[in-house]
Amino acid sequence: MNRDKSVKNHRKIAAGDMGGGFGKAVKSSLKGLLISLVIGLVLVFAAAAVCYSNDDPDKLTIPLSLAALYMSALVAGFTAVRKNGGSALLCGILSGLFLSAFYIILSLIFKGSHAITSSFPASLGLRALITVFSIFGAFLGLNLKKSGNPKKKRR
Repeated sequence: MNRDKSVKNHRKIAAGDMGGGFGKAVKSSLKGLLISLVIGLVLVFAAAAVCYSNDDPDKLTIPLSLAALYMSALVAGFTAVRKNGGSALLCGILSGLFLSAFYIILSLIFKGSHAITSSFPASLGLRALITVFSIFGAFLGLNLKKSGNPKKKRR
């Protein structure tokens, strides 16, 4: 009986019923966006160092840049839900949409031929994956204990 209550409470928190209001989720998602942009910048510089140390940097540029993008989306969702204290789905969606909007605005400012050329459905799918990875990061952040290492209870 006690386990059923904890499972129901966990589902409520994940669905967004107990993690605060919409305004708090927006604030925590914006904080997650800022942290993910800093970490994303570090990941891009690390990817650039790996590319330039390789014999053929062009073959690794796209995979490493996409990896840095999706890892920063994971960080955005993870950080947003940790700051909010719950509402994993809402925080993940908001932080993913904020990160997508930031990169779309950035791509409008810096036009160039260095963008990934792909079909419209593939491009749309790659952009949708940002939100998917952010949601996954949010649920990952919700399920981890605050201490970092889960301890078993003694009976």
